[in-house]
Amino acid sequence: MAEGIITCPKCGHKQGAEIPEAVCQFSYLCFGCKETILSETKCCVFCDYGDRSCHTEKKETEVTIVE
Repeated sequence: MAEGIITCPKCGHKQGAEIPEAVCQFSYLCFGCKETILSETKCCVFCDYGDRSCHTEKKETEVTIVE
């Protein structure tokens, strides 16, 4: 499983997390400010706030499922 760093849009805290391969992670709990951060796109918090986005194959599958 790939790893990435998510930067909290509210407090700027950076934390490492595993990027799920089979599902989207639409939210995460920031260890800095203790706020639950939600994705703002159809994809995931890694695409919105991470140093790397999720896997391309997964995005295509999810867009098909979501729409």
